[in-house]
Amino acid sequence: MIHFKYIIVALVAAFSLMLAGCRHSGVAMQELSLIDSMVYHQQEKEAWTLLQQMNTQQMSKEERAYHAVLLSMAMYKNYIPCTSDSAINEAVGYYKKSGDDLKYLKALIAQGCVHEDMGELEQAVESYHQAEALPLTTDSSMMAYAKLRLATLYQSQVVGTNTVALQKFKEALPIFQALGDKHFELVCLTSIGGIYRNIDEKHDSAVVYMKEAIKLAQEQGDQYHAFANRYLLSEHYLVREHNYLLSKEYGLQAVSADPAVIDHPRAHYRLAESYLSLGQPDSATYYLKRAPQPANARDSIAYYEFMSELEHRYWKNEEKSKNYLQAAHAIADSMTINGLNHRLLEVEKEYDVQLAELNQVKNQSRLRGSLLL
Repeated sequence: MIHFKYIIVALVAAFSLMLAGCRHSGVAMQELSLIDSMVYHQQEKEAWTLLQQMNTQQMSKEERAYHAVLLSMAMYKNYIPCTSDSAINEAVGYYKKSGDDLKYLKALIAQGCVHEDMGELEQAVESYHQAEALPLTTDSSMMAYAKLRLATLYQSQVVGTNTVALQKFKEALPIFQALGDKHFELVCLTSIGGIYRNIDEKHDSAVVYMKEAIKLAQEQGDQYHAFANRYLLSEHYLVREHNYLLSKEYGLQAVSADPAVIDHPRAHYRLAESYLSLGQPDSATYYLKRAPQPANARDSIAYYEFMSELEHRYWKNEEKSKNYLQAAHAIADSMTINGLNHRLLEVEKEYDVQLAELNQVKNQSRLRGSLLL
């Protein structure tokens, strides 16, 4: 059987010819329907090319709405920033009245992605919640994707990591498993394990999820998620269980990954700290020097934490150790304050999600603690 993606690639040239020819009723919808399959089946680059070639001025209102949905998703999946939401908003309005629940669902998800790109997070939350409020029978795959987008949005904001994000990842996971979607199953397993490791009573569950994710990543040949979960386990055994040998074991597995998939230096920092805890400062220094450069605030926190430990344990310089730790705390505090997006929480409350934890001031210290592992 010829693989689906090869059929798609083979039809790209034919589509280009069709686009150049004369149009007649229904041709644009036929083209858009097949491009739809490309957008949602990892052929977003080819889809983007075809959508760019289409002349929306010659389209009907229905065709323009469909085009806007597919174009918005193709841009999002190709990491092309969207600077206007007018077309997708018009498409959502059209499909809301059309009675086509599937296209309305896709339109709402695309609208959420556009709002995320534009930094309009409250509107993105609204769009994703409206999407998941539709019947699951509309399209279980798209419904699970809406939950995944909502979970990822909250996880990226620091605040809500232990509530909304976890809830939505857990809702999406069984749907992806039932569909046999191994990629998104792996995304959910990794995220749930990562969240659980910051909850005291869920440490054992975190290990189970992370090990399951590693097994699935190996089966799927997914090097990135194998690296990510090995790093998370290394950090777990170092910080939570003080099992430095296991931390070192998983840390070595993580940093041995293809450099192309290692997107942060924290695995190297934790491995170096494991060696330091085992009384091997030379090995700790070796892996510290091999670490990629810090690229964001989380990387800087991990670096300053390690340097604090190095000054304390090896160089015995308590003043420098204290300064490094203060630097880590300052960055963590800044992330916590900036992550407390109260407007986002107000939107969430409208959907009757339990947010008691987030409504307590003491939660700020818990959020900070999740950064200072």
